Amino acid sequence: MLRINAETTDREQKMIKWYSPPHKLKIKGYALVIHGLNLNPEKMEAIIDTLTLASIKVLLLSLSGHGGNYISSEGKSAADSRIETLKRVNCDIWKNETVTAYQHVKTAAETNRLPIFFIGYSLGGLLGCELLVSNDQAQFDKMVLFAPALNLGVIGFFLKLLSPFSGMVIPSAAPEAYRTNRGTPLAAYLAMLNVVISFKKTINPRLNVPTLVLIDKQDELVSYNGLKKLITNMQLGRWQLHRIRKDESANRILNHHLIIDADSTGAKTWEKLKNRLIEHLKCER
Repeated sequence: MLRINAETTDREQKMIKWYSPPHKLKIKGYALVIHGLNLNPEKMEAIIDTLTLASIKVLLLSLSGHGGNYISSEGKSAADSRIETLKRVNCDIWKNETVTAYQHVKTAAETNRLPIFFIGYSLGGLLGCELLVSNDQAQFDKMVLFAPALNLGVIGFFLKLLSPFSGMVIPSAAPEAYRTNRGTPLAAYLAMLNVVISFKKTINPRLNVPTLVLIDKQDELVSYNGLKKLITNMQLGRWQLHRIRKDESANRILNHHLIIDADSTGAKTWEKLKNRLIEHLKCER
């Protein structure tokens, strides 16, 4: 059962951060935003800025092993403590953090009688969907999913094969500004895989809320066709699958899975994406 509690503990202060619309704007909704695996949570701020300028108050969740959400280890730097925390993570830790963040958003939205939105990238999108299908007290009025990791395909198979080496850290090819750690422990990938397994076991019609799914067809992690098949098989008639095409100004050293700001998509594509996002979430008092 969800515990609705507006108080924030010391632990939760490391996990959550509120972003408010400019003072002149009247709040029209509340959104929970969750980042992707080994992504610096602050790199979600391009999306968050778009939301706050549309009068939506945002809560950003930093998952364990990301940003400031880590357990300090004696004699170790913040960077080393954070990656050690990520090595010890499991799917239940992330799922519980998602519930906690949702509780804060739900309390605020219910108090002000406003809609609740969910915006997630990759692992974040997966966690939001898993919450929705696994807990009948959770609800979102609308969702926007950026390359949601709902199906890992062949990568999931290889992760299972590598599970005996969970302590291994896989170096990150992402630029330093995007990543929160120098690499990603295999244990963290396995935790994400277990969230996928949990999601697939509990998937049900509760998932069919108005949802905009954004993905590059060349995505290296998430299958465009796999998402299309999921939408068809689960009869998700309220989901819209929108293909992102990066333009010529996109940073070519970034992979196709990364579509969270103008640098990763290109300026023209990002403007179109922002407009589509806001049009989808459009809400009236």
